[in-house]
Amino acid sequence: MRKLNFIVVLIGLLLMPVLASARSTYLSQFNTRYNTSATKLNTCNLCHPNGNTGQFTSYGNAFRNNARNFLTIEPLDSDGDGFSNLTEINARTFPGVATDFPVIVPPKQLKAPDNVRVNP
Repeated sequence: MRKLNFIVVLIGLLLMPVLASARSTYLSQFNTRYNTSATKLNTCNLCHPNGNTGQFTSYGNAFRNNARNFLTIEPLDSDGDGFSNLTEINARTFPGVATDFPVIVPPKQLKAPDNVRVNP
C-alpha cells in the first residue's frame, strides 16, 4: 500500500509542471493577442480570483465555456459591469471583476466665444 501511495504522489509531482505550463500558455496567448505583457493583466488573476487556480472568474468561465477562444468572448460582458470584455482589456481593466472597469471621461462642454450669439 505504501508503494502505491508513493507512486501516486510521484506521478502527481511529475505532472504538476505540465499542468502549470498548459495554463500559462493561455496567459501567453492572451498577452500576445492583446499586447498586455507589461500590464496588470499579465497575471493568473485574469481568469482566477486571487490567483487561486481551483476557481475561475466570470471571464475565466466564459473562456472555458467558449472553446477557449478569446475572439468569441470579446463582445461579451463577462462580469456584468456594462463594458464588453474587449473594452475592458483595451482599458487594461480586468474583464472578470465587476469592480474594475474603465473610467469614463465626460466630454468637455464647448462654450461659444463671447462675440458669437447662440440662439436657444
